[in-house]
Amino acid sequence: MDGRAIDKRLIDGSTRAESTLRWPMQPIPTDRMWTTFWRLLKRVFCTKRGYNQRDKMILDTPMQDWLQVDRHVKHMMYRTSRKMYLRETVDDLEANLVLNPDGIAGAIEQLDTGIIWQYLEHPMGNYFLREKTVLFIPPQAQPVTGYFQEERLYADIAYTVQPIAHDPPTQHPAVIDDEAA
Repeated sequence: MDGRAIDKRLIDGSTRAESTLRWPMQPIPTDRMWTTFWRLLKRVFCTKRGYNQRDKMILDTPMQDWLQVDRHVKHMMYRTSRKMYLRETVDDLEANLVLNPDGIAGAIEQLDTGIIWQYLEHPMGNYFLREKTVLFIPPQAQPVTGYFQEERLYADIAYTVQPIAHDPPTQHPAVIDDEAA
């Protein structure tokens, strides 16, 4: 997520992140719906290159600076230039198993404990070691994916986001339609 491409995992329905907003319940999109969605993205944002649905979509115009705004989406991992942040979760053993579109049981639901761990980049390697808990994730941190090996946390991508704008636009609170009247 370097601002130059749309990662396939973020647009194929396989990535799920919690949100503090109340989203309407929607059925799982059909293959035809996904094809239409990808075609729309390609025609609007990625017109200069061919696109294979197994690859990332290269944007015609890279995105600009990240804005300092309150976030409603809760990704599992975030990254800055020298630190990573991980939301602690526990298995919800009372939840029903999630079924994928083929009817196959998937992973057990995860519950967010509210604890955020900060990991510091190790000076001798491309991994991060747990440092302490923090109260919030910095606004310049970008969502990433990663993996653990022993006590080490590895990010799947490098941090390449530009510096934050000094005078970001004003953020307006979200309004739910039935409360606007």
